[in-house]
Amino acid sequence: MIKFFRKIRQNLLSEGKTTKYFKYAIGEIVLVVIGILIALQINNWNEERKEKESLNAIYNLLISDLESDLKNIPEILKYNNNKAPLLKHIIRGNLSRNDYSSNNRYYNLIGGSEDFSLKTKGYEQLRNFNGSDFSSNEVQIKINDFYEKYNTRLEALNELALDDLKSNYDYWKENFIWYPDYLIGKESSGFVNYSIENMDYKNRVANYFFLNCGLISEALEEIRIEANKILTLLREKTSD
Repeated sequence: MIKFFRKIRQNLLSEGKTTKYFKYAIGEIVLVVIGILIALQINNWNEERKEKESLNAIYNLLISDLESDLKNIPEILKYNNNKAPLLKHIIRGNLSRNDYSSNNRYYNLIGGSEDFSLKTKGYEQLRNFNGSDFSSNEVQIKINDFYEKYNTRLEALNELALDDLKSNYDYWKENFIWYPDYLIGKESSGFVNYSIENMDYKNRVANYFFLNCGLISEALEEIRIEANKILTLLREKTSD
């Protein structure tokens, strides 16, 4: 093609048709520029398509993360809700030896808790994606705000709950001879007497209730609502 255009130019020059030569040369340049612009536009379209596909893959991973989290939240809420009546029974000062005979859950009521953390694989990929825009893209702003808020909140709550459990075990280990029996799940009259008669136990139960059935359950309920909002936005984006 280049040889063809060169031959036309040479013929025009040899025939002395200088004006036509320059017009042709200009037209040839215009055609070349148009060709370059078309090629650039096609390349831009391809890059935009690839970027959209990559972003949709990240959005789908976020959807998977959130769906998994939303399946786990009800189990933890159920765990806390099932404990709540027993904890309140103790806090109100109604615990008796008969309670231990009728319900063995009282023996290890504050000996463990269920922690929860959001899955962040999709979010981390979005943060590292070159096409991310956390300043003007409405969906991405909401995603970022969600994870920044609740990751920080959950980290703090999980740490408080862990510190609370550690405080219980450390104190019992240093002060009570029934502690080894408690660890292996063996019934102990010493622990029963402590839990009924010692105000320290009621205080520890109250603290456990406040953290797990109060702060943590409230955070999980809030996360469930906000996560569903994010899911709706992501599903709309990936269906476009």
